[in-house]
Amino acid sequence: MAYGIKVSKPGKNVLTAGIKDLSFTSEANCLKIYKEGEVTISSSGSATIYHNLGYIPLALVFFFDASSGYYKISSDFKIYSDRIVIFGSENDKYYYFILVEEYG
Repeated sequence: MAYGIKVSKPGKNVLTAGIKDLSFTSEANCLKIYKEGEVTISSSGSATIYHNLGYIPLALVFFFDASSGYYKISSDFKIYSDRIVIFGSENDKYYYFILVEEYG
């Protein structure tokens, strides 16, 4: 018998549900957050967040669009083995997730 955690979708039996009918299973790899936060771009046009992981991790960066009031995915960043640098206009707000998983 396997051990772990499973959560099925509404109306599905967790004991018999296939993988597509599960909302969560500990048998699958899940992205793990190392560090997250919000930054505001400085007058230099960038913000640097240090992680010092020693490798290039996966990262997600979102730009706050003041006109809509929502965060939108951004590609204006570079990831290094010790930091992530986000580029934008002065006073732009970004939210980031640095993940444990290594890029590539």
